[in-house]
Amino acid sequence: MSDAARTQLPLRAGTTDAAVAPADASGPSAATPADASGPSAATPADVTSAVTPAVTSLAPAVATGPDTDAHPDARSDGSTRHSSADPGARVPSRVAAALLGGVSAFQVALAAGAPWGEAAWGGASATVPAGLRVASGVAAIVWSGGALVALRLGGHETWAPVPDRWLRRTTIGLAAWSGVGALMNLASPSVLERAIWAPTSLAMAATLALTAARGRRDPS
Repeated sequence: MSDAARTQLPLRAGTTDAAVAPADASGPSAATPADASGPSAATPADVTSAVTPAVTSLAPAVATGPDTDAHPDARSDGSTRHSSADPGARVPSRVAAALLGGVSAFQVALAAGAPWGEAAWGGASATVPAGLRVASGVAAIVWSGGALVALRLGGHETWAPVPDRWLRRTTIGLAAWSGVGALMNLASPSVLERAIWAPTSLAMAATLALTAARGRRDPS
């Protein structure tokens, strides 16, 4: 072999190594299109598995919502309530309840021995006798119950001492009795009783009558 041939052999060998080197130096092979695409797209099964727990958690809330097929006047305990009252009944029912509550408080004071007898029971004495104290105690209970009846009939969700079907009739009775009471107060020899309780009784009769006229309708 000639000297020129020996000189070219290393060059060819180096060329071969150089050609191989870029492939070795390139590091890890380039990502394939499949690898570069990132996480695989969600399948219908994945979506279903993700949505199902949320729907399941909402089911109790939906189930406890109002039952549109139930009777509109049905309560959760199975009883029946009155339909909504006329909005115009709310104010007179509150006024009536306030007046009845005031009368009840006055009667409680009389029953407890307060020296206000000159403004009640004809005004015979400052301190009413024992028999009239008992009557004042009974009157306080009646007027307190009447205040609750008026509120409930007027559309307020409060307890009343009579069934709902008796609310209107009870209120009418209280209105009539208040009117009679106004006449009795006007006929009283006590100036205080005439001045205080005659107009109060008239106002009670008027507001109770309005509450009875505009209050909740009896269920059919």
